[in-house]
Amino acid sequence: MRMNSPKGKELLALIRKGNYAHPGEEEAIDLVFEGYIRDPGKRILDAGCGRGGTASYIQEKGLGTVCGIDIDPSSIDFATKAYPMIRFFCYDICSSSSLRQHTGKFDVICMLTSLYAIQDQQKALSELRMLVDPGSEILVFDYSSPGAKHVQISGRPEHAPWFPVPVTDAPDVFGKSGWDLIKILDISEHFIKWYTWLVDRIFQNKDRIILCSNNEWFDFMHGFYSGLLKTLEMGKTGGAIFHAAATRSQPE
Repeated sequence: MRMNSPKGKELLALIRKGNYAHPGEEEAIDLVFEGYIRDPGKRILDAGCGRGGTASYIQEKGLGTVCGIDIDPSSIDFATKAYPMIRFFCYDICSSSSLRQHTGKFDVICMLTSLYAIQDQQKALSELRMLVDPGSEILVFDYSSPGAKHVQISGRPEHAPWFPVPVTDAPDVFGKSGWDLIKILDISEHFIKWYTWLVDRIFQNKDRIILCSNNEWFDFMHGFYSGLLKTLEMGKTGGAIFHAAATRSQPE
């Protein structure tokens, strides 16, 4: 069992009342794009778009014309059918530079809890840099780490290691990838609030989860997110928004 499996994503969408793979749902998206001027002509890439809910929300808010990419074919198939007004492509972020042949370049790239799943984050950011011109921006909303890149949510083998973005190393990682890191906004308290709500929602919707799956899935979901909440409360990982602009130099 994994939460990033088709069944896991289906159950998570049920609990979150939308096709979101990140904490905070609409509130988080609004926080990421706070202060941005609405411009339907702005071209936005949602890198790691999952089932497409975030891309749809961004476009509906008039922030820009959105395109989404994700490595999971089943997620892209779902998103394409659910949101036909948006273009979705099945792409690994770590080889996403070739997306230009289908879409051209973008004005803004956003990543909402997708970079943590990639071990070679410099490679991912370098590939995304190839999709924009100098001065274009990237907004990374993700799990953060005060130092260590490896975080184990629990001792259970199905809880794969995560790679929260290291705050101390972020300027170097972004810089070598062709991005000038403008600011880091710590939103760890928001993550704790959002996951407290999510764990409560899972418990309150136990019968619905079991009806759509089985008891094992409920136990897995509740255990997984309870473990993640504990990790956040202990300060082993946190949440942050990393705002950077593309430099004139190419990635190293």
